[in-house]
Amino acid sequence: MNELVNKASAPGKIILSGEHAIAHGAPALAMAINKVATTTISAGALKGVTFSFPNLNVNHALTFDELEKYYSVIDQRYELFKKNKLLITEVLSRPETLIFYTVMHFFKKVQLTLPRKLAIEVSTDIPINCGLGSSAAIIISLLKNLAHLYSPSLTSNTLLKLALDCENLQHGQSSGLDLYMAHHGGCYYFERKEDVQTNSAFCHPTPLELTPNILNNFIFVNTGTAQSHTGECVMAAQPYFDPLLVNKFAHTTLQFKEGLQSRKQETLLAAVRSNHALLTQIGVVPKKIQQFISLLEENSGAGKICGAGSIRGEQAGILLVLSALPSEKLNALCDEFGYAVEPIQ
Repeated sequence: MNELVNKASAPGKIILSGEHAIAHGAPALAMAINKVATTTISAGALKGVTFSFPNLNVNHALTFDELEKYYSVIDQRYELFKKNKLLITEVLSRPETLIFYTVMHFFKKVQLTLPRKLAIEVSTDIPINCGLGSSAAIIISLLKNLAHLYSPSLTSNTLLKLALDCENLQHGQSSGLDLYMAHHGGCYYFERKEDVQTNSAFCHPTPLELTPNILNNFIFVNTGTAQSHTGECVMAAQPYFDPLLVNKFAHTTLQFKEGLQSRKQETLLAAVRSNHALLTQIGVVPKKIQQFISLLEENSGAGKICGAGSIRGEQAGILLVLSALPSEKLNALCDEFGYAVEPIQ
């Protein structure tokens, strides 16, 4: 085995409309972005598995027995979560344990013996815990890498199923949207459909062909890392989703889709405003961000969070902004709030 075996990357994503609601039967719109997670797998110098996480400035060297123990403990914790005996934030003890689990899950499910020595480096330029699908991109890049090296015949559907098992540990019950976007890229309209054979729901994606430059008017503003966990936000928002609210989210997403396809700025503006109001209603938009978006709306603009949001603190990751303000005035407003325009394409 050569020192450098393989490198694989997967993109983050922006949810344009339908965050949270996709898990309750409403459609969603999402697009991949030019921020990626990359995993590099090499032969390794030590027996066992070594992990390197440059973004976290963390390194680990684990024996296979230690990796197996992490795997078993996390499985047990997730079962307790499903029985309402544990919070989702207690399933994974540290961010990197999701990677430990993903590696072991791959080899167990494809029924392969772990290599004698393995070195895995995980890096990303996707802002963490900002609603851009960083965990999904990391999981997909790692599984793509492992599949390429050890199970080339693994189907796309099987890879996504393995990835869903892993992301559930973060989100409680993942919709699969982030994972699909990380695996396929592009821009998609997702509908939640029931699989009668398995008695489960899945996201059915339809690709959207967009006019070039239709998204040029969107600006992405980083409010900072959310203080609450994605799974916490998902659980906190669940009680709000009655059929009426689901229908309101669905109408908003269809309006957004119409605006994209018709290139009508006023339709997009209305959809973003409506989406923001609904996300505020389910309690995932911090007060400070509400104040910032109110100022945008007072100046003929709009804005909304793009991920799970936050139920604590003042930050909630990335905002999607449509602004009528000159760039210097928008930058000044962002400076006033301590935000930064994020160079996302």
